[in-house]
Amino acid sequence: MDTQEVVSGNRRENRRHRRLRLEAEVTIRSEGGLVPGRTLDVSESGMAAVLPVELHVGDTVGLEITLPTGRATGRAIVRSRNVFRHGFEFVQPLCEAVVYQAAPSDCQNCSGSGFVLQALDGEQGVAFAHVRCRECGGTGGRKPAV
Repeated sequence: MDTQEVVSGNRRENRRHRRLRLEAEVTIRSEGGLVPGRTLDVSESGMAAVLPVELHVGDTVGLEITLPTGRATGRAIVRSRNVFRHGFEFVQPLCEAVVYQAAPSDCQNCSGSGFVLQALDGEQGVAFAHVRCRECGGTGGRKPAV
């Protein structure tokens, strides 16, 4: 895992990507059902959120974040928990919510859209940009088996 030194306030931390403060509604889909919460920060590789329940470290969950421009979805693993604050590592990048089911021939990383959302440090807070999916190269299709 490649890390870089990131300055966060007065602290220096070794992280893969810079954390950006983001307060937004999030819904977690876990084995126990749907759990509402609030995000605290987000990076290209994960996010932190406060939830009213304690999830288990190592669980894989679905995420749906309500952004000003719409909803973003993804999958993540619970990597840390301190009472109700949870740290999530994305196993699938954030994608804009789509109203259809991805077909089996669609890229599972971007749900067939060809693009994922990347968190950026905007002048007045977090901004999200559409970037070409690395898995399918922006085609939205599943790579052929080699």
